[in-house]
Amino acid sequence: MWLLLDPSDAFLFNQINNGNALSLAFAKGFGWGAELNVRYIFEKAFTTGERGQGYPVERVVPQQANAAILNDVKAAVVKENFLDTLKAIDPELVKLQ
Repeated sequence: MWLLLDPSDAFLFNQINNGNALSLAFAKGFGWGAELNVRYIFEKAFTTGERGQGYPVERVVPQQANAAILNDVKAAVVKENFLDTLKAIDPELVKLQ
């Protein structure tokens, strides 16, 4: 399920997640002009082009690399204790600048 906050979220939801489930944040960002934002969210979510096309061609490789990094981090954080988790995560991701 994706939490949709603006029309670009709705567009990506269709492309990447093939529109399986969506959620709107209750009263988040709903001030002046909110009815337009909701209308545009639903337009993008339900009426825009083909679904399930994935990321734009020029973003496929970077997104796949980011997904691989995230998968490594997910695997690292399921350790018994925090110290083992830090040791398992790639040091380049947790170094101080």
